[in-house]
Amino acid sequence: MNVVVRLAPSGTLYAVLEGDLDTAGGQVLRERLDEFLDGRLDGGGPRRLVVDAGAVTFADVAGLRVLLWADTVMRGGGGTLVLRRPGRPLLRVIALLGFDDLLSVE
Repeated sequence: MNVVVRLAPSGTLYAVLEGDLDTAGGQVLRERLDEFLDGRLDGGGPRRLVVDAGAVTFADVAGLRVLLWADTVMRGGGGTLVLRRPGRPLLRVIALLGFDDLLSVE
């Protein structure tokens, strides 16, 4: 999985995902996000995380678990996570696990 993360001047953190969001890809995503979300629970860090999942080609429970972790971290510090442009593979896993109501999807 290729993960590009950037912090915009507005304070919004953007993560662009490309490839398989599985165990290995989820680990890469978590490591990259952790660099920016470390201070989130203390009220520091970005207030909004936008995850562009338009180029995710495969997703499984392990990958989704990382998105749920990031969402929990963001909410815990008063922020939000938005999942943008998720494709069929990711939407299917979200629906199968019943997490439709947990993640904000655009």
